[in-house]
Amino acid sequence: MRILTTPCLAGEFEQMWRTLSAGKPAQMSAAWLRSQHGRIADTHRYHFLVDDDGCEALAAAACMIIDRNQTDVSFRLDSQLLVNGVGEQSTSASRLGDSIGPTYVCAIGSAHLPGLVAKDHLPKGALSHLIAHLESEAVAIGAEAIAFFNFEESRWPGLEAAFAETDYFKAVFAGETLLPLQGVDGFSGYLERLPRQRRRTVRHEIRTFSEQGMELSSHAVEHLTTEAEDLIVAHQERYGWTNVRGRVRNRIERTEKFFPGMEFLFARDSARELVGIMGLVAEPGGGSTAAIYGSRRNGAFVYFNMFYYERIRRALVRGCHELRFGTQTYRAKVARGCEVRPLYTFFKVFGDCRGLTELVAHRNQVEIDSWQNSLETT
Repeated sequence: MRILTTPCLAGEFEQMWRTLSAGKPAQMSAAWLRSQHGRIADTHRYHFLVDDDGCEALAAAACMIIDRNQTDVSFRLDSQLLVNGVGEQSTSASRLGDSIGPTYVCAIGSAHLPGLVAKDHLPKGALSHLIAHLESEAVAIGAEAIAFFNFEESRWPGLEAAFAETDYFKAVFAGETLLPLQGVDGFSGYLERLPRQRRRTVRHEIRTFSEQGMELSSHAVEHLTTEAEDLIVAHQERYGWTNVRGRVRNRIERTEKFFPGMEFLFARDSARELVGIMGLVAEPGGGSTAAIYGSRRNGAFVYFNMFYYERIRRALVRGCHELRFGTQTYRAKVARGCEVRPLYTFFKVFGDCRGLTELVAHRNQVEIDSWQNSLETT
């Protein structure tokens, strides 16, 4: 086995990634990675583990260099660990935040999925070989840590053992919400799986949406207008994002370039004003990922009807067995039937690790407690 490295996905490297990611979530596709290239980090590297002849790709990792100056904190270890620290945990977190520099991160931008793809059956030691190479790469570029984000334990048998061999920390920074749909008989069957009070709430939200004259229509990405862009900007500003206009414009331009067939749902009220928009990337297996979203508050439950119920209807029609709803807002998602599963980040700090064991344990408990609170209040 040997490893090939490239600064961008193109030519034979893009084709190798396509082969390895076939059948996996859309956000692990070559098109998604290309759409994210340069958006979060300035430096990217893609590493391919190939057989001795170099004819077959066995696994690949999408990596980027993340430092403390990144405004997007999704993959910054210092920011992820600085959560509700108390006493010794707070001291350790502060020291880490002050000392940790560039981190070599294996991850995918704007996704809660691993930046690693692989064949189903790998030669013994293949993943360990790839991990060791990435560590060497991290040290060579002057990184002070290396991190592999967003692994679901059950989906990567044997991976944890590979990390355990070389003393990685195992952290939980988020949970993926998954809606199981296997065996569900249509939307009415989905409703029947919910507790009685939740069913009443969902039916009320759907009925209100209809009674207020809301209508959904489907459009291709090239039909996005200034009106749609304004709505997405206003939605993100409402949730505290900064430099929104530039970010939204960039996101739309990348979508148009890399996902020319992407579908957009528009929600309009009885006066034909645009009150909601959602861009859907089709998933293998019949599901979808909401890549762009915006809505205006108008008392018609636009968000719930578009982001949840319409996606669920479509998934059921297409025979989807499991629908992903992402991280955060756990209470709303659990209330609509989702399960929360931990996403593990494996990381190693090359310098001073004092207090990290306790800090990671504390951070993990904080995250899991937040899910439990959502379950208990639903």
